[in-house]
Amino acid sequence: ALEGRRLCEFSPPVLGDGAQPNQVVLAKGKVLPKQTPKSLRKAAYLAVKLRLGGGDWYELTIRPRGGRFKLDRSPESGAVSEGGTSDAIRPLKKPNALRLDVNGARVTAFVNGDELASVVDPNPGDVGGRKVSFGLGSRKDGKRSTVGVFDRVRVGVPE
Repeated sequence: ALEGRRLCEFSPPVLGDGAQPNQVVLAKGKVLPKQTPKSLRKAAYLAVKLRLGGGDWYELTIRPRGGRFKLDRSPESGAVSEGGTSDAIRPLKKPNALRLDVNGARVTAFVNGDELASVVDPNPGDVGGRKVSFGLGSRKDGKRSTVGVFDRVRVGVPE
């Protein structure tokens, strides 16, 4: 189980094999509503990141309450900034399977097998990390933490 105020993330000891590795991460997790304070549930989210390192990353976040998602990158780029809602996102107490693929300049995000967004980064060289992470948190500050669990995580190279 993970607990996080803003973001509690875990980076498995896996590195990409090049300066800009093709990577895929699949993480199945859920926010535990009984252990998460009511004030934090609406803003609670699950996240996966690829090409993480030195302040760089591609990130998919989903908020189970409200079915919202965001695909983003750091450093910021308008070309890799997609968001919206999806009926494929399950509510808090149900598990959600997040998948993020980075293959060259193409970044594709999925939840529960449904594609949420697919974009081409015009400057993929700006994102130079090689790590992967997954985690959870809340966009709202609180004295207590968001609580959740990930029960399956896989890291690999996209097909």
